[in-house]
Amino acid sequence: MARLGIDYGTTHTVVVGSDRGRFPVVPYLAETAIGTVAREVFPSLAVYDRQAQRFVFGADAERCLARPKNEERYGVILSPKRLVRDYIEGRRVRPELAAGGIDPAELLGAFARWLQRGVRAAAVNS
Repeated sequence: MARLGIDYGTTHTVVVGSDRGRFPVVPYLAETAIGTVAREVFPSLAVYDRQAQRFVFGADAERCLARPKNEERYGVILSPKRLVRDYIEGRRVRPELAAGGIDPAELLGAFARWLQRGVRAAAVNS
């Protein structure tokens, strides 16, 4: 049975598998203008899309920041990990990102689901 190890970093997140004494890095497959590009790290970058009221991660977050007038629509969360550091149940942070702020646990959960989809995509494409 394979197991995963996750190093949740402030800038990048690394996922490795553990299977019968081997520890391969799980690649992050990013869709780009030239096709799918494999990276050894998952970007820990997140943005909050105020219009859609949802979090966007990884290469999609990077693309959001490249759009014109991105400051009006997207709130940047350079390191979701740092928001989790100050987590207190029921406390919302960063009110400039969204009306009423954001819940760090909600952000971390959304990041974990995004990471899970990325790991599954890498498994399908290997």
